Amino acid sequence: MNTAKLHARVSRDQGMTLVEVLIALMLLVAFMGVYVAVTEFTNRFLGESEKVLPGSQGLLVDQHQLQTAMDRLADTLAQPGIEQTEIASIITSGCTYDPTGSWALPGAKPDLPPGYRICLRSTSLAESPMTQLLERSKFPQARPGIYVLQALPDEVSATTQQSRRLFCRPKPFC
Repeated sequence: MNTAKLHARVSRDQGMTLVEVLIALMLLVAFMGVYVAVTEFTNRFLGESEKVLPGSQGLLVDQHQLQTAMDRLADTLAQPGIEQTEIASIITSGCTYDPTGSWALPGAKPDLPPGYRICLRSTSLAESPMTQLLERSKFPQARPGIYVLQALPDEVSATTQQSRRLFCRPKPFC
C-alpha cells in the first residue's frame, strides 16, 4: 500500500486554537449574562404574584371553595321558604364574611377562603310576589327573580379574584 495516500486522508486538526477558545468563552459568558438578567427581571414580577394570604391554598383551590360555597348559598336562597322581604333585607345589609350568621340562613357556615366576603345583588329581572307566582293564570306577567352572589376579595391581586354565581328564585318557578 501506498503510505502517502494513507497520510493524505488523515486530518491534521488537533483541536481548537486559542482564538477559537476565547470566542467560545465570550459567547458563553454573554449568553449566561443575558439568561441571568432575564431570569431576575421575570422573577421580580412573579415573586409578587405568588404571595398568598395566610390560610389560602392558591388561586385555583380558593376559587373552587368559593364556587362550592356559593352553590350551597344559592340553593338555600332559592328556596321558596325564604320570603322576598328577607331577600331584600339581605341585599340592603351588604357584604359579609359569614353569610349564614349575618343573613340568618339555615345550614352550616360555608367554608370561604380567607379575605373574601359574600354579597347578594339583585338584577333588573325582579321577582314577582309569591301570590302572583302561585296564580300565574291570573298574572301571566309574574316571573321569578334573578340574583347574583358575588365573592369579593379584600385585596385584588394576581392570587385573588372575584367570583360570581347567578341563580333564580323561588326555585319551583324557575
